Amino acid sequence: METGEYLKTLAKALEKRRAWIEETQLENLKERLQAFYKAYNALYLFFIKKGLIKEDPYKNENSIEIGKVRVPKTANFSEGSKIQELSVRLSDYDTQLNILSNFFPLSVDILHFDNINTISGLVKYVDWPNLTSESDYPMTKAVAEIRKQVLTDPDHTVLNAPESLAKFSDSILNGLKVMNQYNREYYKYELRTAATAGPPSEKPLTLPEMKKRLAAVKPSSSFYAELAEEVIKEDYTPEGPRLREEVLKSLGVPEKKQKAAPASSNRYLLMDGIQFIGSIANLLKLIGEKFDYNKYLLEDPEPDFWLRVKRFIDKMMNKEPEPAVYELEFREHPAGNQPKPLPEEVKIVKKKVIYEELRADLDKKSQNLASMSFQGPSLTRFEALPEEELLSFLERAIKGISNLYKLLTALDNFFKTKVDEKYRDRVRGIKPELSAMKNAFIKATEKSAEYAAQKESEEVRKWMPKPQAEDDEQTEPEVQAQ
Repeated sequence: METGEYLKTLAKALEKRRAWIEETQLENLKERLQAFYKAYNALYLFFIKKGLIKEDPYKNENSIEIGKVRVPKTANFSEGSKIQELSVRLSDYDTQLNILSNFFPLSVDILHFDNINTISGLVKYVDWPNLTSESDYPMTKAVAEIRKQVLTDPDHTVLNAPESLAKFSDSILNGLKVMNQYNREYYKYELRTAATAGPPSEKPLTLPEMKKRLAAVKPSSSFYAELAEEVIKEDYTPEGPRLREEVLKSLGVPEKKQKAAPASSNRYLLMDGIQFIGSIANLLKLIGEKFDYNKYLLEDPEPDFWLRVKRFIDKMMNKEPEPAVYELEFREHPAGNQPKPLPEEVKIVKKKVIYEELRADLDKKSQNLASMSFQGPSLTRFEALPEEELLSFLERAIKGISNLYKLLTALDNFFKTKVDEKYRDRVRGIKPELSAMKNAFIKATEKSAEYAAQKESEEVRKWMPKPQAEDDEQTEPEVQAQ
């Protein structure tokens, strides 16, 4: 096969491979990354709860930057600073995984070599398949050691998280291999295109010549000598035809298998929506813990002498503390579909809430939502429900999350403005959690809307008249008349 002909065949194969990746691989990769983060986040919060690590008070709530993630520090640390350094690193790891699973736009163009290496580094930051205190990797060894301290804890679900993380990591890395293989062949295609753009050469181009031609066509592109050598072998050596055939074979797209039509083709949309709502459970747990700390700051962690005496007497007399009543402010937008109402049209509505009741309700909601997550035990019960009940349940859940989002936002603003100025820089904001919560809410709403649209389309098709086939007895006289 001539080089020009091979380039055309290769371009078509790459185009089909890209379409297959976009259609079947990216969404699966996104779901696996989200499941990976949820499993890690549960383990991370458990470590904090058991006092094995400390929550990082300087965790940057503004660190979410769409499209950018990085691998936290991996260097060894001394025994004296081990807990402090481990706490900071695991907190940073939690933040980066949150960005990756909720705010990182996966696409073929974005998953280039550098980003694939970064994501791979995040997934392998702790060697979950080989989590042992004998590991040569500092982070793997440290995590294995603190987990070992609580192996007898009754919360086996959380302690089994490393097994889930190992399974998810293998699956994610396999998905990244698919992307990396496509990138390699696409890069080699670009090298060939750049080589043909220059003056024709009867001899094989050398690596410096290929590098020069690539720079002339794509100045910002990196040069990978290893891939350039593969191009030379495939185009200018006796084994080239065999190597080219192997490349085209590796870019082949699996044939779609015909599946039996399910009883309802739209049910999965409702289940997906319910699972997105369930993913909010861990966020509510983390928000509750941050609010408890903010309440502590609000009540003055450094009271004067008389306040300390009062608290001591109340404690001695087993006196129940008075409930904390906070007046929150809610912004009410005018009715209608205005994308951005004028400031004077927005009303501020004040509402009093009892913090203890709100906090108990938050824990209850977190427990209920956990049963709806991707690994929740109640999913089998949801799968048995009729679609009408599933839709009703999902719509109520979406409405409830919408109201809860407004309440949490108002309480977050309350703490940021009401805590004494000398403690205000220690207030723990919930911006990352609210962003992730909003993201899950939007996805659940989209699934509900898509389900409604498809059901409406089905109903319309039921009532549409079917095309009538021509009747032979009616057409025959017309033919005879001619």
